[in-house]
Amino acid sequence: MPPRTLLVRALHPSSSSSCLSRPRRLPHNLLAPPFKRPSTTRTTTPANSVPNVYFPTPEQTQPPPPSFVPPPPPRKRLWRRPAFWYTAAVVFTLMGAQTGYLVQLALCPPEPPEPFTIEDEKLCAFLWQKINNLRPVDILQENRDEVRLRASQPIFSAPWDSSSPVYEGSEFYEIPNWTDVEAPTSATMRSVALAGSRGMSVRRIFTRAPRDPQTGEMAVEENDKLKGAISHVIVMYIGPGCAGWPGVAHGGAIATLMTDAMRLPASFSLPIPAERRLDTMIPDPVGLSIKYSRPAPSGQFVVLRVSVPFAEEASNQVTEFEDGANDRPLTRIQVTCRLEKLSGQLCAEGRTEWLFHLPQVIPPQDHDVPLLDQST
Repeated sequence: MPPRTLLVRALHPSSSSSCLSRPRRLPHNLLAPPFKRPSTTRTTTPANSVPNVYFPTPEQTQPPPPSFVPPPPPRKRLWRRPAFWYTAAVVFTLMGAQTGYLVQLALCPPEPPEPFTIEDEKLCAFLWQKINNLRPVDILQENRDEVRLRASQPIFSAPWDSSSPVYEGSEFYEIPNWTDVEAPTSATMRSVALAGSRGMSVRRIFTRAPRDPQTGEMAVEENDKLKGAISHVIVMYIGPGCAGWPGVAHGGAIATLMTDAMRLPASFSLPIPAERRLDTMIPDPVGLSIKYSRPAPSGQFVVLRVSVPFAEEASNQVTEFEDGANDRPLTRIQVTCRLEKLSGQLCAEGRTEWLFHLPQVIPPQDHDVPLLDQST
């Protein structure tokens, strides 16, 4: 039966048969397009032509990235690296060595050279050069005009960097410029313990005393009121041999240098000829009191300011009376001294008292300079 007949019967079953029947299954190739056989002809490519070949890029050949990216490996900690420990060991070793060296210098400084040796002479020459360049010495060496001070004011009470003040009052005295002098030292200061660069041998003494305008000599004998104007400034070096604790001067050394510094003003207060004042050795005082304010440095330069109280204010201190034993007048003289740092900080303040028989002078015996008599 032709295919068309089968299709008509399947769509209209009543037209061909009066009985009900189930439609038949259509063949699978009933509605398919007609089959075409592939062509057997072959296309030939010329030999000199380049075939159309697809070459993928390197990015296209790589596989796609995975959806999960693993984290990078953890970095090694700094303190776990060997180079860190080597560097830390070297740094801390150098720091420990430097700290130990500084502590050794502070607690156990090297011994100063012995006096009168080549090393000591070189060190003393360096200290002399250094003391000449200090600011207090430069100010004292300046040629300033004469200043007028009231009798009730101690001389040189202004700081180093300020000019001499002018005080209000009716009584003024003309004071000349500072003069650099060479004063004798006591036997204690000339001893080997305090000699050389380790002691107190490097010092500059400046005096400022009233003088007669006609003769140029000191006018202490003519006018007792001018005694208060006598003043001395001593710039000196306290060597490391005077230290009681590293960097701190011993209290006994301070008392020794202050006593020696106050001898010179006492000599100016005595009726001694002007040409013999600087050559006269004053004996030890009968009284000494020192008030320590703060530790005085050792191995550094200090300033001592020495003055004699004014006659008006010290009338009960400077007196003359008859000695019953020797039937000679006695003179009591008091001198004050201030020990300061170069910065102006007060370290110690002292006061001494001398009691002399006047006008007799004892001939020199074991001393190189005349020695004044002193009552016991």
